[in-house]
Amino acid sequence: MGFRDDNEALRARTKAAERRAQRAETEHERMERELAEAKANDASDAKRIARLEKELAKLKPKPTSRPGDGMRRMLVGVVAAIVIGVAALVYLLAATGKQGERAVPVASQAALPATPEPVAQEPASPLERIRLGGVVRSADGVEGLEAGDGCVADLGLDRDFGGFQVRCGAGDTVRTVFDGATPTGAGMTSVSDQVFEATTVPGMVTRSMSYTLTGQWSGPQAQIQLDPDQHALRVWRQGLEARDVLVHIEYAAGTRGSKVLTSAGTGTIARGTIAKLAVAGEVPSALGDLDSGDCVLRTEPVPRSGAGALTARIVARCGERILYGTGRSGWIPAPANGDIIGPAEDTEMSASDTDPMMTYTGESLTLVEPGWRIVFDIEPHPACTLAEGRWVGTLRDEEGTLRTGVSLTDGELTLPDGTVLMGTEDMRCHEGVARWNADDGTAMLEGHFGPSFATFIGRLGTGPLIELYRE
Repeated sequence: MGFRDDNEALRARTKAAERRAQRAETEHERMERELAEAKANDASDAKRIARLEKELAKLKPKPTSRPGDGMRRMLVGVVAAIVIGVAALVYLLAATGKQGERAVPVASQAALPATPEPVAQEPASPLERIRLGGVVRSADGVEGLEAGDGCVADLGLDRDFGGFQVRCGAGDTVRTVFDGATPTGAGMTSVSDQVFEATTVPGMVTRSMSYTLTGQWSGPQAQIQLDPDQHALRVWRQGLEARDVLVHIEYAAGTRGSKVLTSAGTGTIARGTIAKLAVAGEVPSALGDLDSGDCVLRTEPVPRSGAGALTARIVARCGERILYGTGRSGWIPAPANGDIIGPAEDTEMSASDTDPMMTYTGESLTLVEPGWRIVFDIEPHPACTLAEGRWVGTLRDEEGTLRTGVSLTDGELTLPDGTVLMGTEDMRCHEGVARWNADDGTAMLEGHFGPSFATFIGRLGTGPLIELYRE
C-alpha cells in the first residue's frame, strides 16, 4: 500500500511539472513574438535585442523526461519556474520598448532637440482673491458682534482653504469669526468647496465661491456653510467657545484683477450696483404693511458664460422683505450697459419661476403679480458714502500679509504704517462707481459696498487690498 501511494504521488508531481513546462513553452513562444515586434519597431537597440536573444537561448525549456527519473523531474520543475519568472521580465522589457517613443539611430540622436521640462504654473498672487461682503443677521458667542455689523469672506486664488477666513467688524475691532487654519482634530468631517471666476471688461474679473465644513471633531474648529446662491453664510460651534453667526452675503463681486482659474468663463457685467427704490404712486394693498421707506435694489455680476447664460442677479428688498430675488432666484440673462447691468426683463410670474414679472430700465423697476403691480423709481442711495461715521479695517500687502490698523474718518485715511492721506470721494453706487481719491493724487481707493453698506471692499491703486467695516 505504501509503495502504491508513493507511485501515485510521483505521477502527480510529474504531471504538474509537465503542465508547468507547457506553460513555460507558451510563454516562450509569446516572448519570441514580442521580441520580433520589438526588433521591427526598435531596430536601433541592437545590443539590447542581442542580450535578450542570448537569455532566451539559455532559458529554452528542455523536453519533459520520463516518469521514474526523479532527478530529471526535479530539474524540469525548477527550470519551468525560472522560465516563467524570467519570461515575464523579458516581456515587460520588450513591451516597454514597443509602447514608448520610437527609438532613433544613435547617430541621429544628437541632432534632436532636448525635451523641454514641464513649465510650472505661476502661483496666484496673494492679491488675487475672492472677497464677498456681508451683513450680520444674528450673532451669539462673539464678543461685540451684533446684527448690522459687516463681514467679509476672504479666500486666496491658490484655493488653500486653510487660509480662508471670515472677518467681521465688531465696534472698533475686526474679529476673525472663522479661520480655516484652526485644527479640527480627530473626528469626522464633510468638506465641499467650489470657486467661480469670469473675465469681463479689460482689467476686471468677477468671482464667487461656496464652502462647507461640517462634522464632529475634537479640535477647536467651528463649522461653516457658505451658500452664495441663497446669500447665506453661517458659522457655528457648540461646547467650548460656542458661537452661532448668521450673515447675509453677496452672491458675487467684481474686482480689478487678472484671470487666475483655468476654468474661468466670460462674464457680461463687471460691477454690481446699489440704488434706492422709491415707490412711484401707492403701495398695493395686496402687499400689506410694506416698509416702503427702506427699499433697496442690488444688482450683482454672475461669473457664468455661454449663450443665454444668466449673467446678472437682481435683488429688490424693502426692509427684511425680498420682493424679487428671494432664495435661489433672481438670475436673469441681462445685457451690459458699459460694465453694469443694462435694461432687463423677466416675463414670467412667480407661479412659473418663483419671481414676479420684472422690467428694469435703469431708471425704474416694475414688479407684477396676478394680484398687484408696483413701480419704483431708481435713485442714488444716501448710504453710498464713506464720509459719514467712522470705518475700521485691514490691509493686505503685496506679500500677502494681513494687517490691522486701517481707519477712515472724515475723509482721512490712516494706514497701518501710520501714513495719513486726506481725500474726497466719488460715490455713484447706482452706476457701479465707488471711489475715494487722495487729495495729493498719490492714491485712489476703488471698490464696492457690501450688503446694507456695512462693508467697503476695495484696492488701493494697483497695490494693497483694503477692507473697511462701518463702526
